[in-house]
Amino acid sequence: PETDLSPSNQTVRRPQAIIEDAVATSGVSTLSSTLTHDSQSAHRSLNVQFGRMKIETNRLLEELVRKEKELQALLHQAIEEKEQEIKHLKLKSQPIDIPGFPMGRLGCP
Repeated sequence: PETDLSPSNQTVRRPQAIIEDAVATSGVSTLSSTLTHDSQSAHRSLNVQFGRMKIETNRLLEELVRKEKELQALLHQAIEEKEQEIKHLKLKSQPIDIPGFPMGRLGCP
């Protein structure tokens, strides 16, 4: 038992263990590095897609606002046209006073 604790045995065993640990750690580091690189690449790709989607969303919102303004203008124009038609029909349907006619309307006895 005392010979196992001698400095020469410890020196021989420790470098071997350190080398094995270094190899195992190196493999884990390489795997971790690869995963990190892959996840960073995926993250960048998602960020690029997200950026494109934001740009497309903004473009669509601007188009929607433009179309809503066009619709508002068309509705306003249609309302004005209908108001003019109503005004014209009201003027057309007013009784006309003609002297000599008791009812005051054309075509009515």
